[in-house]
Amino acid sequence: MNPAPLFPPAVYTIWWIGLILTLVVFVPLSVFLLHRTWRAARSIQLYA
Repeated sequence: MNPAPLFPPAVYTIWWIGLILTLVVFVPLSVFLLHRTWRAARSIQLYA
């Protein structure tokens, strides 16, 4: 009994492209933006 695959291979390809894109682009970008926000908050805290 060999069941048919639930999703076509194109779905897995799109999934992996999206996952790699998320790890390569969005995670570093979010870390950069959060760090920049943290530095701005620290500089505001010095004057408060």
